[in-house]
Amino acid sequence: MTETPERKERFQKVRVVLAALLVVLCTVLPASALSFNVTVISLVLTNVTDVILPGLLNLVIGALPIIVVLAVVGFILAFLDKILNMIKL
Repeated sequence: MTETPERKERFQKVRVVLAALLVVLCTVLPASALSFNVTVISLVLTNVTDVILPGLLNLVIGALPIIVVLAVVGFILAFLDKILNMIKL
């Protein structure tokens, strides 16, 4: 069987993929056997739910009426503009 450039390129890609897989397996498997501290993650999640989300909710509640009013006014103006264009005023 002759070695074509396409075949060589395919083998090169397979080698790269296998090397990457080997690196991932060598780094992930030992790390999964280690124990890690969940307290830090729970503190971060607690701070997100206690500090960031209420502030974000207040921002949405404050901005929502303004967005609704602007949407209604924009709809009415576009509707009146189409009516005036239909009667050519």
